[in-house]
Amino acid sequence: MTAITTTESVAQTTPSREEHQDVLASRKNVLCIRDLRKAFGGQIVLDGASAELREGEVVLLRGNNGSGKTTLLNILSGNLEPDAGSIHLQVNGASEHFRFPRRWWENVNPFDHFTPERVAREGVGRTWQDVRLFNTLTLADNIAVASPGQAGESPFNVLLRYGRVRREEKSNRQTTTNRLKALGLGDRADSSADRISLGQTKRVAIARAVQAGARILFLDEPLAGLDAQGIDSVLEILRQLVREHRVTLVIVEHVFNIPRVLDLADSVWTLENGKITVESPQFVRTQHSDSRSTDVVAWIAKLLGPETGITREALPGGAVLWKLRRDNANCGNAESPLFEIRNLVVNRGKRRIIGRDETPNSERGISFQIAEGETAVLQAPNGWGKTTLAAAIVGMIPIAGGELIFKGARIERLPVWERSNRAIGLVPARDCLFPSLSVSECQKLAGCDGGRLNARIDPHRPVGSLSGGERQQAVLAMARATEFGIYDEPLSAIDQGLVEQSFRRVTELGHKAILILIPHA
Repeated sequence: MTAITTTESVAQTTPSREEHQDVLASRKNVLCIRDLRKAFGGQIVLDGASAELREGEVVLLRGNNGSGKTTLLNILSGNLEPDAGSIHLQVNGASEHFRFPRRWWENVNPFDHFTPERVAREGVGRTWQDVRLFNTLTLADNIAVASPGQAGESPFNVLLRYGRVRREEKSNRQTTTNRLKALGLGDRADSSADRISLGQTKRVAIARAVQAGARILFLDEPLAGLDAQGIDSVLEILRQLVREHRVTLVIVEHVFNIPRVLDLADSVWTLENGKITVESPQFVRTQHSDSRSTDVVAWIAKLLGPETGITREALPGGAVLWKLRRDNANCGNAESPLFEIRNLVVNRGKRRIIGRDETPNSERGISFQIAEGETAVLQAPNGWGKTTLAAAIVGMIPIAGGELIFKGARIERLPVWERSNRAIGLVPARDCLFPSLSVSECQKLAGCDGGRLNARIDPHRPVGSLSGGERQQAVLAMARATEFGIYDEPLSAIDQGLVEQSFRRVTELGHKAILILIPHA
């Protein structure tokens, strides 16, 4: 990957959309799928899905929650076998044709299985909704581990060809260092993956897929949870992959971020009723002209009612705390707040997350309060510490300084269960359910009856088989009616038709106050 080019040079060299489409039409097909079918139990997810991909093409894959977007990505990356249909790959000069259902002799042959490893060797890679880095490895090692065909993977080579192994490791190290520099992470090569922001982890995940030799890259919500700067950074990386390396991209993205992806996309696959319809980005853009992604706070205020008053409070590190109250009177001026933070400082290991200051060897904790009847929305850049703040409030991690006060009493020394007993609840950001359990089993563990669950979600399905949006809906349906409710990115992955319904479920729980954590738009 090369350095980012300037805006002026891009304007001089980038062809128009029409010219680009002509160039794509002259390129070979790298992927062809025909009549893919997949069902989970009695629920049909894919029902004759067909499409083609050309080298260097960028496709936006969209569809409602549960329409089968993640299922399709799992199939095309070898992580799930379809019930019927065919997949034809023609990448890196090789041609592979998979037909389903597989015949018995194809499954007997150990070299002819349809597996993620085999598909990856053919030049297909993917990233996941939940970024799957090795937290204890450095960023450089997270990328280097994906290098295909490493000699060091063989014990024979390690023992008898140690020099070759060392030379290859040195070469891989140089390559990963160059990739990290191109990502703007050159000074973090030796940092462990658990000490970087969400936006940085997503950049590393993309680089790892490219390191593995991906020529077709499926990205499952690469912009989800990112602030504006993080979104711009990831989109520029994707542009470089297409412009300089002709990598083919298929991007699944949340409805709030679809307008940003349309700037990059050559075509749109709309997945509905199990089938794929190919549409133009210009046509799809007209359907998203009223996107709410630019002002989430104003949208929440609109849902709360026409008389909602809004106040703005700046916090250290570029964060903003918005306070919304249905009654304009005394908005933000309550004499005795329901919840208050005073000079809070929080560390993760040796690294200070909350309470950082620009002055060396100094600290400045954050302070704010939330009154009864208020819905507070905290917007902050990625890496600011939103999730760390939520975990500190409920007692999942200790604080290094400051005070937490709930209903006039200090709670920072109380254990997690005692804070829960005092009616403080947290709904974490995504993937807080047990994937091997069914939805109904998770509901029983959460102590809820499931009456608030979306009717389209089968309670008997394993959580691991649900789409990201369905999982998030299930999480919100299991939220408890606590006095103080904390929600970490509660609407991420939920499609446009269900966002309002899902948020209203939060407000109907009867919280006395709510704190919502979201990234900067």
